[in-house]
Amino acid sequence: MERWIKHDKIEDHPTTLKPLRNTVLVKLDDVAEKSTGGIILTQDTREKEKGIAMSGLLIKIGPNAWEDIGEGAPQVQPGQRVRCVRYGGVMVKDPVSDEEFHIMNDEDLIAAEG
Repeated sequence: MERWIKHDKIEDHPTTLKPLRNTVLVKLDDVAEKSTGGIILTQDTREKEKGIAMSGLLIKIGPNAWEDIGEGAPQVQPGQRVRCVRYGGVMVKDPVSDEEFHIMNDEDLIAAEG
């Protein structure tokens, strides 16, 4: 049963937000309101699911990301799908599109797909 609405294309999420210092901007996946079988998921279920797998699309990288650990170039690039720590970052809304993003420290990204 697919309970996630994945974000796969960076072009689908234009934003005026710009991460600073060692932060990154991520569009986290949304929890579907219905299961693939058409069952409407309760708000409690959706909130639990949201906390389980924090994955999404890396939108932008701050200018000093990964610099402090001496690794030079970022290990991931905008457009890659990433996993992050459960309580990492803060939710922000783009002032133009009103779309929600998460800004988090580079160290809060724990894995990348592909």
